[in-house]
Amino acid sequence: MALKKQWDALCLALSLFTIIPMGKREMEKGTAAFVPRYLPLAGIVAGIVTAATAYGAFYFALPAPLGCGLMLAAGFGITGFIHLDGFMDCCDALFSHRDRERKREILKDSHTGAFAVIGFGCLLVVLWGAYAALYPRFGGFPMVLIFIAAPFTARALAALLLMTTPAMEGSGLAAAMQGGGKLWGAFCILAGLVGLYMAAGLPALIAAGCAFAVALLGLRQCLKDFGGLNGDVCGFSIVLWEAVFMVALAILLSQGRV
Repeated sequence: MALKKQWDALCLALSLFTIIPMGKREMEKGTAAFVPRYLPLAGIVAGIVTAATAYGAFYFALPAPLGCGLMLAAGFGITGFIHLDGFMDCCDALFSHRDRERKREILKDSHTGAFAVIGFGCLLVVLWGAYAALYPRFGGFPMVLIFIAAPFTARALAALLLMTTPAMEGSGLAAAMQGGGKLWGAFCILAGLVGLYMAAGLPALIAAGCAFAVALLGLRQCLKDFGGLNGDVCGFSIVLWEAVFMVALAILLSQGRV
């Protein structure tokens, strides 16, 4: 029975956070608590797709603008755009300058507001620029490892947040995912950092430190404005972590000062 719950949780994690079809499964209370443990695995899947796209673009000598665009599409597409949707929803609500109740309403609104579009545009420009700066390195194994370890680490942070942070009122899924596995979440973060260090040494750790700092500041603001955690806030944290990491790494490696 316990093994079946773990398998169901794994399948749910992959079906929720990637576009991989894993069959229809019910989100039972006992199973939902195990789902965050497999969120980093979804990051590995996303990373493999991104790394394969990057390597393919470099191998076939595609122009940098096209290669970077394909990477963006592949990285977001494999997740079903679910984390990007959370990022945009949070941008819409955070920058609305309304009271908490109204911000929660905006967060749950399916319509796309001006701040969501602005946030999405800024994200694309910044990420595309970071990929373009790193493009000459795409053919090497270190960048392949970075493209896998970075989304793994970002989702390990999100998993730890799901396990430890109070859920927003009315967010049944986030509340159901709370529970044990805190040490596992911390271990996955450590494993991701080891992978990043193996790939790019000290610059990767500095970039990861910048990403953690900005993502946690963003999380703090979300918790203050929304009163708790939900899926959109987790997606916001994941996208923000990855974007800051890539930008910081591109700056550090291009300057060659570390």
